[in-house]
Amino acid sequence: MNHPFETRYHSLISALKQGRRPLQKYTSQEQAELLRWGETALAENLPEQLRQCLCLLDHAERSNPLYTDFLIEILQDQRNDETVIYALGTSAKHIVALYSSRGEKVPLKFRTALLELLKNKNWELLEWVLRIIEQLGNQTLMFIEPVQSIRPSLWQTLPPPLGNPHARNCRDIIKLLAARWRVFQ
Repeated sequence: MNHPFETRYHSLISALKQGRRPLQKYTSQEQAELLRWGETALAENLPEQLRQCLCLLDHAERSNPLYTDFLIEILQDQRNDETVIYALGTSAKHIVALYSSRGEKVPLKFRTALLELLKNKNWELLEWVLRIIEQLGNQTLMFIEPVQSIRPSLWQTLPPPLGNPHARNCRDIIKLLAARWRVFQ
């Protein structure tokens, strides 16, 4: 028998395949249960359940600070690049957009987790990290040196099949950030 959130996840995926954008509404109790379901998946190393939870969170109708620590924990865990990418996408809504809408800085431990992720060698994951950093506006100054140390080679930035499209995108985002940071250097 499927868990209720697993059933909800499959309904969500079905709606997405039909071209709909099914935003999920959760009661306070459902939000707490969804968080527990995700925390269990993380603690018991259940990557598929964790990705399902992140997908449901990403399609939540509203951002919620309840998920901040949970998402940061996934970013700090770094066990699985694909799961971290899902968590970065979900963080854009539940951390970056939420704190920005309140006029607050994102938590330092979130920014610190991003700094650690910049050491990863997976270009797709780095692209996601750079996109999140780009969304942080004036909170990006702590990232100047680590971001500028990321240098995809010319070979990596060639068009496929020779190069890596994520490395190419990383190069472009780094150029965009560097242009913003010139004012501060």
